[in-house]
Amino acid sequence: MAHTPKPKKSRAIKPDERALFRQAMRGTTPLREELTAAESINVTTPSNTTALHKQQKRQSAEIATQPPLGKVGLDGDNFYRAGVQRKTLQALKRGNLRIDDVIDLHGHDRGSALQRLSHFVAQSILSGCRCIRVITGKGRRSPGRESVIRKDTCYWLQQHPKVLAYCPAQPHDGGMGAFYVLLNVRI
Repeated sequence: MAHTPKPKKSRAIKPDERALFRQAMRGTTPLREELTAAESINVTTPSNTTALHKQQKRQSAEIATQPPLGKVGLDGDNFYRAGVQRKTLQALKRGNLRIDDVIDLHGHDRGSALQRLSHFVAQSILSGCRCIRVITGKGRRSPGRESVIRKDTCYWLQQHPKVLAYCPAQPHDGGMGAFYVLLNVRI
């Protein structure tokens, strides 16, 4: 005779517990209105890894489409936002920050390069990467010997709210054909 498992009993929430919860949460604002009770308890188990993956994809899409924050400095190929410390900027420019991840956009057209960059930055943020390197190439084989991907990358990075700063890489890391990018990984 086959053994059938008993269904798990769900614990009913008592009215006084609801009242206590509402009282404790009074004055707070939900992060997202569409967040359901099931999503608010984010426990990674094999049964909800698909839901977690969908949530991460949704978060990365939100990160990529958020409006830009106020720019403070744009000096040639150097860019930084308010609040980035001078020592941190110097370390970034000197290549003294640990590079957590690298993407190489050589050989891509504009559309695919920016799509890959968007995905890469979103994944880097979700992974907690503080500093990344983006290799665009110098454009020596491009018409007019100017890299279109490099220009587009600069513009896109300036618009991204989680990009705190960027600057050209040191010669041993690609020089003017690559950028060090400092990310805000705080949530």
